[in-house]
Amino acid sequence: LNRRARDQAEEESVLLPAADPELLTSEDPVNSDSSLGADLAAQRGSAYHRVLELLDLQDVSMEGLSRQCLAMQHLLDIHQLDLARLAHFFASDLGQRYCRATRVERERPFTYLLPIAGEAEIMVQGVLDAAFYEDGAWVLLDYKTGGWGKSEQEIAAQYREQLYYYRQAIERLWGQPVKECWLCMLDLERNILL
Repeated sequence: LNRRARDQAEEESVLLPAADPELLTSEDPVNSDSSLGADLAAQRGSAYHRVLELLDLQDVSMEGLSRQCLAMQHLLDIHQLDLARLAHFFASDLGQRYCRATRVERERPFTYLLPIAGEAEIMVQGVLDAAFYEDGAWVLLDYKTGGWGKSEQEIAAQYREQLYYYRQAIERLWGQPVKECWLCMLDLERNILL
């Protein structure tokens, strides 16, 4: 699906204006189109995903995060992480709900067949960042880094389709509805409900 979207975007890119340089801010530590910038961004994203997969959710105070991340330094580059931003997420209403949940799924791979109009079916594969069960339904969390210079509407539009497929995966995997889908913009310290 990513490849299909990328191919379609490339076809349409000749019709789009160049990016506005004023939207790029110095707050973005990896604000670069170079492969080096993309590599750094991918490394940061991977570090955040790995630590969020392994954290004990009962100990997410700033001190607890620091202690846990130090214990994980053999598994990931903890210097890629901003613990204050992680603590901000866990202090948010959404983060608190996540920590209180009795059932949590993290980094869960999925595969399913999706019928496509005019085609037979395509296989959809992905990995759910996190989901928790609350009041008879699932709440989906998708962690993102970056996002500087974009409005919440632009960010939501960028990821809405991806989270649609994740919602489908959860409902097929566990047979219960998804009541909320959230983009957890860690660097921006914002959670966006889709």
